[in-house]
Order: sequence, then structure tokens, then C-alpha cells
Amino acid sequence: MLGIAQLLPALANAKVQHVEASTLAITPDMLPYLGRVASLDGLYIAAGMNSQTFLYAPAVAKAVALLDSGKAPEVDMTPFSPDRYILKDLTEKAAAPAQPHTASDVDQDIADLHEGLSALDPEAIERQLAETAAARDAAKEANNLKAQGKDLVDAQKENVQYAGLKKEEPPTE
Repeated sequence: MLGIAQLLPALANAKVQHVEASTLAITPDMLPYLGRVASLDGLYIAAGMNSQTFLYAPAVAKAVALLDSGKAPEVDMTPFSPDRYILKDLTEKAAAPAQPHTASDVDQDIADLHEGLSALDPEAIERQLAETAAARDAAKEANNLKAQGKDLVDAQKENVQYAGLKKEEPPTE
């Protein structure tokens, strides 16, 4: 947080409102990362199968094993390269004309950044973060099937009959 606070002083006293982690690995192009990482010798990746791991696992295991042993897989692995975005970015940067920056351009960029940051209100940011987290939690709860089922049952109480054992009444004499 210290590094962020140095760059954005308005965030120096910000509190973490919510943290989420997800195990679903979805790549931007919906293709998995499969193969050797060019920048690290001996590192192979098989990830980002977009919730299709069970479907792809046998073919992926075979392809990675073939790659690791120096043999060519049965399928062209180029579209699945772990480096495909890095290579694309480098190619685009190499093709783009260089943009010369002068010291005054950099000074103006810094001045613009400071002007934008000075207008930030940390309390307003915290309120907005809390409202956003509450709205996200409410949306999650609204999409929760258990909650939807409970709401449906509550709304239709007169029309819902629960299955169950009938309670036997003791005989009266």
C-alpha cells in the first residue's frame, strides 16, 4: 500500500473494503495457455481452460508431455502459446511510430496527474467503495438460487405444501 500511497496520496488512508478471489481461469480470447514459456527455460504452462479442464485434460497432458520430451504435438500449439499476448504487444509496439517525449511533456503529464489527484476526496471515495461493495453483495444475494427459492416460497405460502410425516395424534378415550 505504501507504493500506491506515494503515487496516489489520496489513497494513503483508504481501507480495503472487499477482497475476492476466483478460481475460474478465463483468458481474453477464451483459449487456454498451453506450452513452453519463452522467457523461462523449462517452464511449461497448462492453464486458463475456461472451466473446461475435465474436457481438455487428456489432450493437454499428452501435448505438454510431447513438448517436454522435445516431440511435436499432434495439434498446432501456436494459438495456445502462453506468450501470445506478450508477442502481440511487442509486435504492435515495434510497428508503431516512436512518440518523442520532451521534458515539458512529462512535466505537463505530472501536473495534470497532481491536479486530478488534488480533487479527490478520500471520504467520498470510501463512501463510494462501501456503496459499491453493498450493491455488489446485494446483486450476489439476488442471484443466489437459495435466496430466490426462499423468496418464491415466502411469496406463495398459501400455495405451497411441504412433504413430511404426519404427526400421529394419541388416541383419545
